[in-house]
Amino acid sequence: MDRETGFAVAEFDRALDTWCSWTGRHEAMAHVRFVARVLRERGAWPELVRGWAESDERGDADGAWRMGWVLLDQGDRAGSERAFGRAAQRGNLSALFKVCGERARAGLDATALQTEYERASRRRQEADQLADQRGDADAAYRIGFDLVARSSVLETELSAIPDISSRRKYKRWQAVAREKRDQARELRRSGEAALRRAAERGSADAAAKLGALEHEGYPSNDSDQQQNERALPWYRLADELGHPAGSWWLGHILAARGDHDEAQAAYRRAEIRGHPLAASSLASLLSRRTPLDRQALEAAYRRVTEIDYDPNGWVKLAGLLQQRDDLDGAEAAYQRAVERGAREAAFALRRLREQRATKPSFT
Repeated sequence: MDRETGFAVAEFDRALDTWCSWTGRHEAMAHVRFVARVLRERGAWPELVRGWAESDERGDADGAWRMGWVLLDQGDRAGSERAFGRAAQRGNLSALFKVCGERARAGLDATALQTEYERASRRRQEADQLADQRGDADAAYRIGFDLVARSSVLETELSAIPDISSRRKYKRWQAVAREKRDQARELRRSGEAALRRAAERGSADAAAKLGALEHEGYPSNDSDQQQNERALPWYRLADELGHPAGSWWLGHILAARGDHDEAQAAYRRAEIRGHPLAASSLASLLSRRTPLDRQALEAAYRRVTEIDYDPNGWVKLAGLLQQRDDLDGAEAAYQRAVERGAREAAFALRRLREQRATKPSFT
């Protein structure tokens, strides 16, 4: 397996985990399908599926988890549910979360699965602590991610100031709030330290997360340029380590600095590695360059619509087609945008149809 294919496989797993927690959302499924298409185009997909099937047969939880999606994509819903069930029984956290959620939504008792999910989570945390001590990058990343997430939850809770009329109760709340704020800061410091350990050990996920944390502006009184400058080294590292989101964010920062050639190259790397918004960002960048390369721009927006992650891609493509008088293509693109929920497309489609109806025919 070559380097770029390995990056795309890692993104497939990330996309699959996101889809699990976002099951039913079109964007999440579109992302997984796009990364699978990237792997098919690279010729790696058949071999990967064979490997996952073999690992599933050997009793591997992750192999069963991946095969659950493969079978679902092939239309074998019953086989997919069995595969996800095997993955859950073997302790795959994403599968446990998915199966537990499906049972709860169906009105079935999910208590046993919820208990097993909590046990599996504790086992993972304990194993990660030991693995981190041995120098494992992925374990350090998971520890850091969890600590930062817990910090964010506390900060969110503190952002809501209760309506307290009693001065004594308000002072008591202030004391509790200070304690929680200190706890949130300590969790974040510990989380960032773990993420730095992971990044130093070669974790692309950790480097990308550190870039995102710098981008958040914590504390949030820095300018966009200051946030970009702090995030840039981490996104460069994430890009070098093959993280699609790292490449994508690197492209944003480079574009903001005016380094359009480097930004374009970063967006292309992100797309090759499976980022669903990279083609859209590349198209947006191309639309701002002069002289305008209409052929390259239309090709970029066609890739956006093939991914079908962002319905606005259909609107942009329709506008380009309309400009070169391909009215049939423009109408079809606007119609697809309407079906995908792009609100502005309905008005544009109606206006295009009215113009076509009143346009004189020279036959």
